[in-house]
Amino acid sequence: MRVAGVLHIFQFETKQGEEICVALQTHINDVMLRRYSKARSATSGSTNGDLSNNFKPSDVEMYEKRVQDLSKAVEESQRNADQNLEDEIKLRSEELQAKDEIIRRLTDEKLLLEQRISGIEKTKADEIDFLEKKNEQERKALKLRVLELEKKLEGVHQELAVVKSTLATRTLRLLHCKVT
Repeated sequence: MRVAGVLHIFQFETKQGEEICVALQTHINDVMLRRYSKARSATSGSTNGDLSNNFKPSDVEMYEKRVQDLSKAVEESQRNADQNLEDEIKLRSEELQAKDEIIRRLTDEKLLLEQRISGIEKTKADEIDFLEKKNEQERKALKLRVLELEKKLEGVHQELAVVKSTLATRTLRLLHCKVT
């Protein structure tokens, strides 16, 4: 807004502030138009030298007081808007800090879980490796035992064959002795 050739910039966060600004601008424009029209009529009436009749100090004082009141209202509204903004910024900042803390805590927790999973995987891999080696040793031991038992069985089969042969020979002799 431009007042008396000076540019004033107002920014409001509330509808009330905007309404005050519009009312102030309208009032200033009305005052300026009245002054301009009075100045024109005064210059046209100045030929008879009577300027005091065209000028009403009580109206000007009233308008100036109104402008001051509206300016104060604008300033108060701006302070309120600034306070609301500061409160909002503080609240959002606290929320952001809380969320950052949650993210940090979850990241730490994720790292710990990943470390635990890695440890469990290593333990399981070591356990599987141990069990595979143990099973291989047991398999070799059992294979050796099977080979030993097969040799022993083969020996028993041979002894049985010898015993059968001896028994058959003796049976023949006995039969032969009985027949004679």
